[in-house]
Parts: sequence; C-alpha cells; structure tokens
Amino acid sequence: MFEDTDFERTIELGERSLGYLKAYETPATPRNYELLYAFAAGHYRELSAAIRRVVTDLGRIGAAEADRLYTRFLSPLRLGNKLEDLGADFSREMNNVAGHLHASADAIDSYAGSLDRIGEESGRVSSPNEIALLSRRLGTETRRMLNDQKMLKEHLALSIGQIEDLRHQIEYLRAETSKDLLTNIANRDYFEHVLDHAMAEADQTGAELSLLFADIDGLKAINERFGRAVGDAVLRLVARTIKANIKGGDTLARFGGDEFAVILPDTNEDQARAVAENIRAVIEAKCLVRKSTNERFGSVTISVGLTQYRQGDSHDSIVLRTDALLYAAKKAGRNCVKYRLKESEQLAREAC
Repeated sequence: MFEDTDFERTIELGERSLGYLKAYETPATPRNYELLYAFAAGHYRELSAAIRRVVTDLGRIGAAEADRLYTRFLSPLRLGNKLEDLGADFSREMNNVAGHLHASADAIDSYAGSLDRIGEESGRVSSPNEIALLSRRLGTETRRMLNDQKMLKEHLALSIGQIEDLRHQIEYLRAETSKDLLTNIANRDYFEHVLDHAMAEADQTGAELSLLFADIDGLKAINERFGRAVGDAVLRLVARTIKANIKGGDTLARFGGDEFAVILPDTNEDQARAVAENIRAVIEAKCLVRKSTNERFGSVTISVGLTQYRQGDSHDSIVLRTDALLYAAKKAGRNCVKYRLKESEQLAREAC
C-alpha cells in the first residue's frame, strides 16, 4: 500500500512540475525540471518563497532566473551530497586496498613459515621418497604463494582503477565548485585562492605580477531597459571576450556583479596596459544583436583598473588599489584604463 501511494505521489509531483514548466514559460531542461519538482514537493521553504517572488514580479521563470534559482538553492545541496558520496566511495576503496595488503602480508608470513619448516625437515630426511615429498610440498606452497600474489595484483589493479575514477570525479567537482555558472569562468573564491598563490610565487621568485579589474559600464541601465536576460547575455559576452584576449596562464574570474578580475603572472605594467587596452577596444567594437529578431542593442564598454604587485603587498592592499583604479576610470568618463592613482584620488571605493 505504501509503495502504491508513493508511486502515485511521485507521478503527481512530476505532472505538477511539467505544469509549472508550461505555466512559467521555463525551458524544459533537466535542471529546470529538478528545480520545479523541488518546488512542487515543497521541501525547501526558501526556494518556494523565491520562486513565488519571481513569478509575482515577472510572471514567468526564464532561463536566466531558473539558473540563478538553481545555483542558489539546489547546487550546494547536490555538491554536498556528491562530496559525501565520493568520500564514502574513496574510504571504501582504501579499505579494500588495506584489506588486500593485510591478506598478502598474512600469505607471505604463512609462506615464510612453511619454508622454515621445510628447511628444518630437510636436514632430517635421508631417503629419496622423503626428499620427493618435501619437494612436492615446496612446490605446492610456492604455487599457492604465486596464486595469492596474482590475486593481489588483480585486486589492486581494480582498486587503483576505481581510485583513479574517483580522482577524476573529485577534480571535476573541484572545477564545478570553482566556476561561476552564469559566465562559465572562475568564481570569486577561486580568484582569491589563485591570487594568494600568485603573490607568494612573486615574493619567492621576484617575477612580475599584474592585477586587472574590469567593470561593465551601465549594466544596470541595460537590465532596466532591455531586461535581465539581455544583461546576462552582456555578462557572458564580456567574459568570453576577455578570456579570448588573455594568455593561457592568466586567470579570469567573475569578481562580483558586473565586475571581472584578471590575474596576469609574469606581466609587467606596460604589458598589462596593452592587454587592458586591447580588451577594452575589442569589447567596444562589438554590437549586441538579438539573433531571433535582429534587434540591435548597441555597443558595450568597460572601465578598467590595473596595478602591479609590490613587495610587501597584502591580499587586501593590492585588491583595494586595483579597485580604486577601476573607480578612478569610472570617474574619468568610463570606457578607459587607469593604471596610476593621483595623490588626490582616494583608495576607498566610491559609488559612480
């Protein structure tokens, strides 16, 4: 009876989820189905409240809003569960390896004991029959030992394969947790980690290190005029353009909102300025067009602040200095690059 009831409930929830997809004009992707299934089940109060607010404000849940909702409410749960599963799998495989090694050690001890006994007995035998018997025993023990080692090798090969698969899954999960899902580039946490590492390396080697912040000019106005979907498209466009115009060893991250950060190792001030000016010019030359209607939204510009790492800089000091240069570029009229602060310009961030 319980199984029948449970089956009927899941079917009902599935039908309601499909109904929500249609009613809210939400793209019918697996992630969005999962999002609205969770809403239909009512398991997460905060998610349900957030969906109702979006529907009240917009009347629908578009792709961008669904992505934001999923990222905020369901991704952490999935990642947490996945981490627990991977941890349990890894522990199980390591226990298997330990068990096989213990069994092998016991087999080796047993073989050594047999050899000792055969050695002791060999000093007391005199007839050919006794020698032949000891020889057969030695052969039997040796074959048993070789068979045990063969089985150990097979078990270890299987466990090593499983552990390698787990390693790849962990690496994938690490990459997923370091990614900004909207723009598909690194997120703020990953930026903080890489910057600390790059600063430590610059301290040790004396290598040049530059930091660049870029902010999209007028993104709020774009959102208000054309909608969040267009604003999200602008964010993705800028992210792709910056990524296409930096080196493979550089790190691009979404610092927050409409702001991007680029860590440029082995790059001096002149080289960083050239990179920044090129990115700014390439973005300015682009024109946003809606493919479905060929509607033109005009060009997009960015303001850029960049600085070099100085011996003795802390994480906060270089970020603060780069941030101040970015906002100096905003105050200077936007669509420009600032790389040096005047004495009159404050280091504190100001709203522009």
